[in-house]
Amino acid sequence: NRIVNWCPHCLSTLSDDEVEYKETTGKFYTFKYSKDFPMSISTTRPETKLGDTAVAVNPDDQRYQKYIGQTIIVDLGAAQPLSLKIIGDESVDANFGTGALGVTPAHSKIDFDMAQKNNLPVIQVIDENGKMTALAGEEYEGLAVSDARQKLVDWLDRQGLLAKVEEVPQNLTVCYRCGTTIEPIPSLQWFVDVNKKVTLKGNKFYKNKSIKEVALEVVKNKDIKIIPERFEGDYYAWLEKLHDWCISRQIWFGHQIPVWYKNKGKDKEEVFVGLEAPSVDGSTKLTMTTSGDWVQDPDTLDTWFSSGLWTFSTLMDIDYAKYKTWEDWTKNSPDLQYHPTTVMETGYDIIFFWVARMIIQTTFIKGEIPFETVYLHGMVRAESGEKMSKSLDLWNISRYILTSVKEVKRITKKPKALTLADEWILASFEQTAAKATAAIEKFDFSACSEILRDFTWNDFADWYLEISKLQAQSSELRANTETILLYILERLLILWHPLIPFVTEAIWENFEADDLLMVQSWPKTEKKIKEVKDFQVIVDVISLIRNLRAENKIEPAKKVNVKIYAGKQEKIISEQAEILKGLARIENLEISKSGDKPAQPISGVVSGVEIYILLEGLVDKVKEAERLSKEIDAAKNYILTLENKLSNQEFIKNAPKEIVAKEEGKLNEQKEKILKLDEQLRNL
Repeated sequence: NRIVNWCPHCLSTLSDDEVEYKETTGKFYTFKYSKDFPMSISTTRPETKLGDTAVAVNPDDQRYQKYIGQTIIVDLGAAQPLSLKIIGDESVDANFGTGALGVTPAHSKIDFDMAQKNNLPVIQVIDENGKMTALAGEEYEGLAVSDARQKLVDWLDRQGLLAKVEEVPQNLTVCYRCGTTIEPIPSLQWFVDVNKKVTLKGNKFYKNKSIKEVALEVVKNKDIKIIPERFEGDYYAWLEKLHDWCISRQIWFGHQIPVWYKNKGKDKEEVFVGLEAPSVDGSTKLTMTTSGDWVQDPDTLDTWFSSGLWTFSTLMDIDYAKYKTWEDWTKNSPDLQYHPTTVMETGYDIIFFWVARMIIQTTFIKGEIPFETVYLHGMVRAESGEKMSKSLDLWNISRYILTSVKEVKRITKKPKALTLADEWILASFEQTAAKATAAIEKFDFSACSEILRDFTWNDFADWYLEISKLQAQSSELRANTETILLYILERLLILWHPLIPFVTEAIWENFEADDLLMVQSWPKTEKKIKEVKDFQVIVDVISLIRNLRAENKIEPAKKVNVKIYAGKQEKIISEQAEILKGLARIENLEISKSGDKPAQPISGVVSGVEIYILLEGLVDKVKEAERLSKEIDAAKNYILTLENKLSNQEFIKNAPKEIVAKEEGKLNEQKEKILKLDEQLRNL
């Protein structure tokens, strides 16, 4: 019997880690038990005071020292007068409230511990349904907690005992399953003792050590490494304050507690603890049925106790008839001789719920570590802050490809590139696969996800998928474009699979493959990957036209007339004219090497290319002048940064030549940009 976190709605216990906290405001009541009581107390839960058995003060608090050891009888209208012993306890903060605390052993873990030290009675005034018990008094019995609170406060006020009521911030404890306010109540439950020192034969970890000590040591000694390392501190802090672990739950689903009682309810009671029920003759042979007078405990194991067995229980040989004892089973079952992974990757939010439980149970039961490395990733959250669910629809890119191609099929060989866009996306994918693979091999999963996301949403979705719609209009290009889409999608699913396995495996089913995505070969990349720089010019030009349209509030559906003076890029831009017209919503496109500035344009410069959107009568000259001035100022600031960098002799001396040359190229490009922008501003 101990104080547990009890949910009156789920009618079950919760571990300390399963309790959630809800920030709210509540009332802080200050009152006396009676007019002649020597001190006032403060509480947010007056209704629990009907079960008080003591008042605790700090033994060094001179206001109350003379009362320590006294017992005072008071009457709060409960079933019987309360006998309150004044006790001294160093944990009491003399500066908090009145410096005196009403001790309610049945409804507070701290108070329960005080009661054990001071041999105080435990009076339970709130039951498992969140209602007041008969011990609270006839007037309160059966009332909901909130109703009982108001009733007692009103009584205290009428008696002249209520000193003040304040609004204070409150961290309310609630059930993680249903959000109901938790009630600490005394209950008979099964616990794991985390502080008891034990020695286990054949177990290298347990040599007069406790569960808490071993779980701390395997991480401190680097038997198990936690990445990122900062989470080691969280792990230590949690274990060091860990209390005995309540492992029994009063819920329908889960492993039923492996405990049987014989002659339950009679004078003599025997208890059997084991893997399965004892036989009818009472022997401890492991069988699969309950018989005779043996009755199994109705409770189930804590979910995290069950899942903490994962590293070996999922592989266990369940033919118990082969084994005579627990030790025989754990030592000789062939399925229990290895663990399925050396790296455990999971969210940081369950380092205590799951990771610590696996470490505790595997070191105790097997005398082994469950894995060598724990990699804790961040949480993907929705706008509201909720954790992203694997059940949400997150797969528009795949849906488009799978519904637009003539046939969904596996592509075993790398397709040919028939266009510059094809060449660019295949090269970009090769680079992405190589970078993602390197990041995973270095345990840099965050970088891997950023690399994959950048390619998937930017290069693939924003650019190539849009281009593929234009290419699909050509009978010569359609089939090859579909092949490229399927080739990249299949391999993207494999690359993403370690990060979002539920989504990728679900999408993979559309390929009607003979086996799961998780067993597909990792994509191999070419040793030398060609970089397709020419296509970046097209991306830059389209992006600038889109930006100019957006800045000047040109409707997305409206087509515009554009002139481009391409300089050295004339050939490549002319070849990709149809892509420019399609993706930038251009009606008429003129491309030449150079020319005179047209009248009333919206203009911009990128990669040495001058772009003019012709909008006769629709141009806001003032706004365009402001935009050009801002762009010129930004370019000038960038030039200063580059010039400072290139004037630094340490940089010139230590940086690779290609890096220095790249910075010099940026400087020349910005200077050229300013000349053209200045000219545009003068012409405007």
